[in-house]
Amino acid sequence: MKLINEKGRLFGLINPVDLVILLVILLAVGGIGWKVLGAAESKAETDLVNATVVVHIRGAMNEIVEGIQSADPVGQTLLSNNASTQATIKSVSYADYVAVGVNDEGQHVTTTDPMRKDIYFTITAPVDRASNAPAIGVQEIRVGATFSVKTKYIHINGTIESIVYDEIEK
Repeated sequence: MKLINEKGRLFGLINPVDLVILLVILLAVGGIGWKVLGAAESKAETDLVNATVVVHIRGAMNEIVEGIQSADPVGQTLLSNNASTQATIKSVSYADYVAVGVNDEGQHVTTTDPMRKDIYFTITAPVDRASNAPAIGVQEIRVGATFSVKTKYIHINGTIESIVYDEIEK
């Protein structure tokens, strides 16, 4: 039996060009099926928990503090790549900014800076606890990491001070 017969058919059954077209169609259908079914399956396996994240902005100028206060961010959702996330600002608190310096005798001294405040944002969001890199939007959340608190009205960077995970009620 010849590989290609006198009519140009592979093993006497199918034209090689038709075979290539058929394989491309089967691969495309298989890829689409994998994408649809694979994505639905992976979403079902995620272990979502509520993450409560405290972001500390150290030594913000009073003008920034006033701008944040006037924006009233409590209840606003965070943005990530200009799209809303499921993260919500639960509270904002302010504390005196304490600066550490050295006096003329070489001793460390602390003073309260009247021109600055520390800001603490408490943010909650559902995250995949099973992930090696839990994230809010595209920002990974880890204690000590820089985190951008971005809403429609504010955008300021701070440091993640703490993260607490709670089960989501179903």
